[in-house]
Amino acid sequence: MNRKVLIVEDNPDMLECIAEELEHLGHEVWCASTAVAALQHLTAEPTIDLLLSDLQLRGGANGEALAWQALTLQPQLDVVIMTGFDISHLSKAGQARFTLLRKPYSLEQLSGAIADARTV
Repeated sequence: MNRKVLIVEDNPDMLECIAEELEHLGHEVWCASTAVAALQHLTAEPTIDLLLSDLQLRGGANGEALAWQALTLQPQLDVVIMTGFDISHLSKAGQARFTLLRKPYSLEQLSGAIADARTV
């Protein structure tokens, strides 16, 4: 299933790489490097159905907090959180609600995480 994916990643090289991978897989992609920009995209594009966010963003922003805010805008949104950190950096509620993708990951793992993403 092709998705409409918003990627939130503060590393420009990584953001470009992920976008290219997702486009290669047939997904429609929007990109944001900050939580504020991501929320603006979600407000402007209500058809986005998957948020793919890094857990740790620059400036103290947090991908999990962003995901909870995003769900207030679009309750049907599926969420994948990417992290190279230990799972303990994600709350118990976040662990239960969001799909976790550990870095580094393969294209198959990225595709699998998107397929596994679920709404509550």
